[in-house]
Amino acid sequence: MDGRCGIITDTFATPANMHDSIVYLGRLDRQVERFGFVVAAAGLDAGYATPGIAKGLEDRNIRGVIGYRNPTPPRPGKMRKSAFVHEPDRDGYRCPQGQLLPYASTDRGGYRHYRSDPAICRDCPLAASCTSNAKAERTITRHVWQDQRERVDANRLTAWGKAIYRRRKETVERSFADAKQLVRPSLRPLPRANPRRLPVPDRSRRPEHEKDRNQPLAKAQTGPRLRPNLRRRPPDIRSRHQFPKRNQSAKQNPAENRRGSSAV
Repeated sequence: MDGRCGIITDTFATPANMHDSIVYLGRLDRQVERFGFVVAAAGLDAGYATPGIAKGLEDRNIRGVIGYRNPTPPRPGKMRKSAFVHEPDRDGYRCPQGQLLPYASTDRGGYRHYRSDPAICRDCPLAASCTSNAKAERTITRHVWQDQRERVDANRLTAWGKAIYRRRKETVERSFADAKQLVRPSLRPLPRANPRRLPVPDRSRRPEHEKDRNQPLAKAQTGPRLRPNLRRRPPDIRSRHQFPKRNQSAKQNPAENRRGSSAV
């Protein structure tokens, strides 16, 4: 979405099991190539706080402002990863007791593993709150692009970063809210869906900078709430009340038919 005019410039449908952050850089390149945008900064929510996006924004000379993502908390009583200090010159982490966790290996996801020495951890007074591994070993992971991620996270705390993230809430979030309000009736079951129940546009809504804080806005008007009567069935065209059978009168009163035949 364009941050100056608030216009949606790209839409793309992904499978339900694919996160939006996976296709973000590709859709960004498509918009730049198609419309010739000169992107100076990009404001994203916490769902896009990944090392891959941080690395991609730096490669494109775009200043990224990404919302804060709270790291996954450890188990109750366990020590957080923030208690370990990263030492780039020695390529390792320093634990609170002073032990250095050197580099061990790198997995396919791009995370570097730093492992402690079990011989030292067994006699550590903080071993119970540090690790529950049977080998008494603590492992710290760090992505190969974690430096780019930390630099992008620092942009959120600057004055211009706060202004960009504030602008994102005024443009992107508002457009998403309006779209969800119009799409929600189409997600109902078919018997209950009624086009007359679509919300009527509220002309009293004004832009954010023109709102009067002292006067509450009027609620959006909705059409009459109509529901189809599903229990009512159309009349049966072959009902015996409308089309009686030929011998129906003879079967209902056979005595009258016998008297009529004897009189003749």
